[in-house]
Amino acid sequence: MMVGVLPRLSGFFALLGNVVVLFGPVSSWLVASVAAVSVTVLITILWWRPRWRRSAAILALVVFCSAGVTALYVLDRQEQRWPTEAAGERVIGQITIDSLPTREGGVLRFDADIVIETPATYRRVLRARLTWRDPPRPMPRAGERWRVMLRLEPIVSSNNPGATNAERAALRDRIDATGSVVSWSATRREASRVPGVLEWRQRMAESIAVAVDDRDAAALFQGLAVGATGEITREQWRVFSVTGTTHLVAISGMHVTLFAWVAAFAARALWRRVARLQQQIDREVFAAAVGVPAALAYAVLAGFGIPTQRTVVMLAVWWMLRLTAREQRGYEILATALLCVLLLDPFASYSAGFWLSFIAMAILLSIDEATAVGGLSWSGLRALVQTAWRVQWRVTIALIPLTAWWFASVSFASVPVNLVAIPIFSLLLVPLVLLGLVLQAMSASIAALLWRVVETVHEIIWPPMLWIANQPWAAMDWQPSRLQFLILLVMAAVVLSSLSWRWRAIIIVVGMLGLWPSTEIPEGATRITILDAGDAHATLIETRRHLVVYDTGESYFSAGRSAESLVWPAILAQSRSTVDLLVLGASHGFRAEGAARLAYLARIPTVIHGGAWPGAPASHYRCHRTRRWSFDGVQFETFAAAGGSCLLRVSTQEGGALLIAERVDAKEAASLAADTVTRAQLKATHVIAPRRGSIAAVTADFVEAIGATTVIVASAQLPPARLAGVARRWQIPVDSVQATAVQGAMRLELDPGRRGRLAAL
Repeated sequence: MMVGVLPRLSGFFALLGNVVVLFGPVSSWLVASVAAVSVTVLITILWWRPRWRRSAAILALVVFCSAGVTALYVLDRQEQRWPTEAAGERVIGQITIDSLPTREGGVLRFDADIVIETPATYRRVLRARLTWRDPPRPMPRAGERWRVMLRLEPIVSSNNPGATNAERAALRDRIDATGSVVSWSATRREASRVPGVLEWRQRMAESIAVAVDDRDAAALFQGLAVGATGEITREQWRVFSVTGTTHLVAISGMHVTLFAWVAAFAARALWRRVARLQQQIDREVFAAAVGVPAALAYAVLAGFGIPTQRTVVMLAVWWMLRLTAREQRGYEILATALLCVLLLDPFASYSAGFWLSFIAMAILLSIDEATAVGGLSWSGLRALVQTAWRVQWRVTIALIPLTAWWFASVSFASVPVNLVAIPIFSLLLVPLVLLGLVLQAMSASIAALLWRVVETVHEIIWPPMLWIANQPWAAMDWQPSRLQFLILLVMAAVVLSSLSWRWRAIIIVVGMLGLWPSTEIPEGATRITILDAGDAHATLIETRRHLVVYDTGESYFSAGRSAESLVWPAILAQSRSTVDLLVLGASHGFRAEGAARLAYLARIPTVIHGGAWPGAPASHYRCHRTRRWSFDGVQFETFAAAGGSCLLRVSTQEGGALLIAERVDAKEAASLAADTVTRAQLKATHVIAPRRGSIAAVTADFVEAIGATTVIVASAQLPPARLAGVARRWQIPVDSVQATAVQGAMRLELDPGRRGRLAAL
């Protein structure tokens, strides 16, 4: 009867209602795909079994209720958000640190619950993601309450290519604003840390850092023990990402399951030895009463993320069905876990871990051979290895579309690496790390011996992982388009299907043709993307076969994060992986950090920089003389101002031209306009205005020499009065001033014989 099928389907239809609300307004293509599949399933059910119409109506009600509950959650979070009109406002209030603080240089980052006291108009309670530059000593800790002055900003998503949707991420993490702690003489600690799970996690993480000498090993052990991954370096994350072992680093569902299994095993052993327990409770009931709470406790201590939530729920459902002697259908357990996770956290579907963990589990449940493993014999061992290999490659194939979509990367090394890494991490490292925590509380000297053993294991496994991660074949950086993502989904389904290899090969070849990148830029034309980098600057100039980047969007204290989170995703979104030339408007320290970080991610054969750069690599050239070259019929030209700023001019044959003069000041502008040779180089139809559109940074002669009909202002804010002032200064209509503060990221297309087309992305 349909009653038996309903539990297996209800979770999936609840997900449909959830997805319609959370993704509908933006990603209508995804909603349409999910809805089409769901409607097809319902129609098929009704066509084959008319008597199931009542149950089909119940499933439709599940979709409606799920959508309604999700919508209420969204409206509630939107009401609590920091308003856009209050951007940059300074407030005074109390903050309670509600996450494990992470340090990067002199900057502390954490989430906090905020109670705003003044001004009265903004009095409210909200949760924000904060940065604290040069925090007081001793450093603020998890659970402490402070009275501080804050500068708060609203959550605003950018339209930069490849950018993460900030509003969705904020909903997922329950964040209502971002901000920074402002230097204030009355800043004070009002309450020390409150004993609890968060404080315990920080103490355990600190004890590991003290006990383990190797900093990288200590950071990894902190993640495995209590889910504290803030100290893991970028290089470590790169290795884990390339080798496909990121899921093993923080506490995952696999670790929670192992912990529950060990607890249940110990409970059964205790039950066999205690006669009174045998008289009062059944063995499996006692094992469940110990194993499930143990898994829940471990998950809570790890932060209770999506993978651990899913695992705890699935363990509870599995034990419930087992103890009630019900048939344990794999998809029934999966759907019930899915339904419970959505009830616990309606924003869980905004997390990559949600999709990865559930799809991986669905693939595992679909493999019947996973249960056909022999005993403790050579044939049984061979069957176990074969099954592990089959499971691993199927899960890898199934997750390729999602990992490419979410992380812009596909790991080819994940299958062989995980076959070795999963047993080492799950059966060796994690138990030893947890045992080390227990011994640390009992005897520091004994714990030191164990930590040395664990460090030795790390020293053995890390070099091979690093070697594999450094191989060119290990992974591919790629951000698929929506069409390419759908093609990948179809190809993955075909590979995992029961079709003959001949048909699979044909479909895969046809799919590969759809994945092959098409050249959209004709010879002699260029596509220029001005990224929304706040008050910083970053521009991508693409020709048919080349890419030039001007600046990396870095600012003070950004430490290369803009190059990694802003410029690199935009490059991948254009199906590029090599930067033929990087031009830096100046040689400040933070620009050097951005250049170094981008060079770490992409191949950059040449860098041209404004000003002096002592100790620069041989491939870095100072912008002290005019350089001219051509990429695919597009003309490029760099030249320096008197103060050292480097300007870049891009032009097409008998068409428009763009001048990037972002770093120029008033003195340099006057000098450029006064020089006869340089004055001729300034002519352009489009110009990126110096100094975020500052009127004082340009002179009348400089404006006249350029003669631009369109001015682009790259800044975080551009009020109407200032915009009008920019238009007057450049002697153009207000409509001809385009600002990233208003339009977001913009794209300028220059074709031969045309003046250019500028539009928001």
